[in-house]
Amino acid sequence: MILLGKIRSLHGVKGEVILEHHLPDDFDIDELEAIMIELLPESYIPFFIEEVNEISKTEIILKLEEYDDRNKAIEILNKKVYAPPGLEINVTKDNEWADLIGCELQTQEFEPVGTINDILINGQQLLLEVHNHEKEYLIPFSDELVLAFDPAKKILQLTIADGLLDL
Repeated sequence: MILLGKIRSLHGVKGEVILEHHLPDDFDIDELEAIMIELLPESYIPFFIEEVNEISKTEIILKLEEYDDRNKAIEILNKKVYAPPGLEINVTKDNEWADLIGCELQTQEFEPVGTINDILINGQQLLLEVHNHEKEYLIPFSDELVLAFDPAKKILQLTIADGLLDL
């Protein structure tokens, strides 16, 4: 499945949500009739789109048929969104590090930190959202910090600033 983005926030009171996406600029968002949302790990559920409003190049407001109020839409907040089967979309370059999701993050000393669950954009700064059984970390990320990446083993070794993991 092709990762399109993530439901980042709720919008309004009628169940609308904001999707932060990686769709190319030339993609006609109105052609997208449905999306797949990963409600549980490896459990992709189709949701039909009732209305779409573009906010920016990377964000759209979605009104899904299944949600008619804000409280109900909370269940899909922060969930990953995928293209429906059979739809081929070339996601933008902003998503070049998307294969890191699900990888194990290691420090420069090869110590495991946790599993990368998401890549967040905070202004110009990329952050890795990393979870282990005890904590959640937001780790600054850039190409210059990468020491090694093994896509076959799903391991990323990264230079992590001293003390960052102690917070």
